[in-house]
Amino acid sequence: MRLSGSNLALHYEDVVVARDLSIEIPDGQVSVLIGPNGSGKSTLLRALSRLLKPKEGAVVLDGKAIEQYSTKEVARRLAILPQVLVAPESITVAELVAYGRFPQRRSIGGMTDEDRAAIEWAMRVTGMLDLRDRGVDHLSGGQRQRAWIALVLAQGTDLILLDEPTTFLDIAYQLEVLELLRHLNEAEGKTIVMVLHDINMACEYSHRLFALRDGKLIAQGDPRVVLTSTLIREVFGIDAHILEHPTSHAPMCVPIAVPHAVDHSPVPAPA
Repeated sequence: MRLSGSNLALHYEDVVVARDLSIEIPDGQVSVLIGPNGSGKSTLLRALSRLLKPKEGAVVLDGKAIEQYSTKEVARRLAILPQVLVAPESITVAELVAYGRFPQRRSIGGMTDEDRAAIEWAMRVTGMLDLRDRGVDHLSGGQRQRAWIALVLAQGTDLILLDEPTTFLDIAYQLEVLELLRHLNEAEGKTIVMVLHDINMACEYSHRLFALRDGKLIAQGDPRVVLTSTLIREVFGIDAHILEHPTSHAPMCVPIAVPHAVDHSPVPAPA
């Protein structure tokens, strides 16, 4: 499943997010987009999934411009999990996951055995089978995120895009979600593309890192090669030590506090 963008100009009305941005997603790997707020990560992900039409340039999916596919055809090839997720009120896990089958279903007729098998598999691989009858609004944060990932899996695509899938989760749930995505890549052959804010998590769980700033791709490649103190300074504007993780040997970023970055002098109380 090949996905790329070439010479993309990305705008929100009159706001220019990126110009002449090109990217090629490696098939069968986990790719992570990193960069400061406003660098264009989520906008690029939206463009790659056809949720945002570029002003210039082209997104190519499986050798064909993505705009030439119908919405349903795109949904049969790639799935995207956006940052903001709102489930219908009182819906159960099984009912939520079933929504993932809509792109695969015929325009008429009910659910097929293939649909049911895909839903069952998606809940099993995400560890949600025992919670299938639980209301989504009664799940913990990590369980809720796994339910949404199960919906994406039920869609049956080999390419999955996720916008900050660990946002608002504590460290245990973050690891749970990222381990699940790693399993989907290694055991199920899924190509994963995601936006992450945590640089160390990005290095730990990715094969390829894409670093953006101001809508430009500053660096890309194996995290062990790409992540340097020079890159951190260029992309995030801070100094940092780059260390090696003691067990995985992935690079780790340890920021250096900037002296006098914040004025700590006393502020008089209002009269």
